[in-house]
Amino acid sequence: MMKTFGILLILGLLPLWTKLSSVHGHKPGYTWVCPRTPYVCIRAEPDECKSDLTCKGRKCCDYACAKRCVEPVKEKYGVCPPDYTRCAALESDQCTSDSDCKGDKKCCFWQCAHRCVPPLKGESIS
Repeated sequence: MMKTFGILLILGLLPLWTKLSSVHGHKPGYTWVCPRTPYVCIRAEPDECKSDLTCKGRKCCDYACAKRCVEPVKEKYGVCPPDYTRCAALESDQCTSDSDCKGDKKCCFWQCAHRCVPPLKGESIS
């Protein structure tokens, strides 16, 4: 009896879990993270949020000199490999985020520019 109830409970919750995953745009191999801030801060500004709970579907991120509610970006799992290149000058970026890269490649700073490179396997550390 208990075994049957457990199976029915799992079968009943499976469609709900599938629906929630699609609502949040979750795809296997991705996690949602704060975007890189495009600014160098001269002075701090007042925070607009304290946590993701106050952002109504967005993320509370350090962005543009304060904590702000911003649209998260998809980041692929894995870690950018270390780059020991010494750059005499920066080169043109080939990507701005992981979504610009095919397959499981990540957008990493590699050999003097942001490029799509195979990640080291492991958790994202952004």
